[in-house]
Amino acid sequence: MKIPVTGNSGGSLFSWSQLLLWLSVPALVFLGYWGWQSLVDPSFGGISETEILQELTLPPAQTINEIKEELKRSQLTLGESFPIGVKDLALYPVFNNKKELQQIRVYRAGGKKFRGKWHLADAVEVTGLRKSTIDAPRQRYTPVANRLSADPILPFSELKALEGEQSEGEVWFLAKGNAPNAAYGLVFHLALAPQPRLYMLKEWVSPVGKLPQWQETIGIPLNPI
Repeated sequence: MKIPVTGNSGGSLFSWSQLLLWLSVPALVFLGYWGWQSLVDPSFGGISETEILQELTLPPAQTINEIKEELKRSQLTLGESFPIGVKDLALYPVFNNKKELQQIRVYRAGGKKFRGKWHLADAVEVTGLRKSTIDAPRQRYTPVANRLSADPILPFSELKALEGEQSEGEVWFLAKGNAPNAAYGLVFHLALAPQPRLYMLKEWVSPVGKLPQWQETIGIPLNPI
């Protein structure tokens, strides 16, 4: 199709600006339709509503290597992922240079827009238990003269599964440390809905080094928090 343009001989029938204006109308209609559909159905543009909420409410997504580098600047180390059997969630211990447990973190997978990246969903600071708490089960057998006046905090060194029959959809686990005459730790519950949340529930001490069972720890079955 020939498009006459303005020249010395006279006016044109159809200018370039008119052509561009004519072509822009369908484009504007398409963009308006796409924007309206995205508002009505967030997944229309290839991004789910969950991903949009994550981007708005969670810290920026990072790769595991980026997380490790960030922790390294604080002299901390990301431990191995602790198995929890929940899709798109990962639980990690964080240690200091002495291999002492400092944090427990829960990460949520980034979704289509952030493949291979993780959002920090929740984290708790973990210190340890007072020596007096760990010694309490044996304290009545210890001569008063031998009891220490100092009461240091003894750290945790690992995460362990809380064994025993648990309700489906619940995640329970232990932080564990070892003293010369006892094992000790904390019971944790990871609530999955509406958002992942970590809860420290109960201290435990075992003079014989035995790990607590779910029924022994909780007493009676509990519904998810």
